[in-house]
Amino acid sequence: MTPPQGESRTILSLDAKGSLDVSFIDTKRGVAQLNQQGCLVGSDGLWSEWAPHDKLWTPHETLDVAGDCLVLNASRSLCVGADGNIETRAKNEPPLPKDLATMAIRGYGPDARCASMLLLATFTGMMPSMAVVDGKPRRAPPPEGSRCAAFRRP
Repeated sequence: MTPPQGESRTILSLDAKGSLDVSFIDTKRGVAQLNQQGCLVGSDGLWSEWAPHDKLWTPHETLDVAGDCLVLNASRSLCVGADGNIETRAKNEPPLPKDLATMAIRGYGPDARCASMLLLATFTGMMPSMAVVDGKPRRAPPPEGSRCAAFRRP
């Protein structure tokens, strides 16, 4: 995932073997591994899961997947556009201007849809929120039909 304009910086990178690199301040290679069941696992446990019925689990929430979008709530979705840019879409509201887009999935295409959705959900789960700041982060239970039961959930 990288910003679409200006200085490009890769934050999350998933290679063809399922190894995830994370670059915030410095780059950490191979910090998590994506397995064939859709479990993205780091040394500290399960980071995210592509669960049955188009659900994406992170430690803090389970999101519905609709096409190229993560459904955040009944009226708002976070989507990957055909060009790889991340877009916020809201029902009954005009679209946000394109110049407000701040991230993109490099190399996005139809064959990378699942990996892109997993990276996007993982990224949103890594971002600080008020729940984390107050020391009481909400925890999401495993989704129905979870294939990642063997891994510890943080």
